[in-house]
Amino acid sequence: MEGDFHFYRVSSKNQVTLPKEFQDLLNVREGDYTTYCIEDGQVFVTKAGLISF
Repeated sequence: MEGDFHFYRVSSKNQVTLPKEFQDLLNVREGDYTTYCIEDGQVFVTKAGLISF
């Protein structure tokens, strides 16, 4: 696995804030959607494309 490791605390509501550095890297802003994929015990986060309801 490459890259730096970052540690963040899970809140009482089981939430984790996406750090500003990650927000900038993924180009996500308030109201955007993200997708999560679990593979071999790792979680991958990506910015979701357009979602129609």
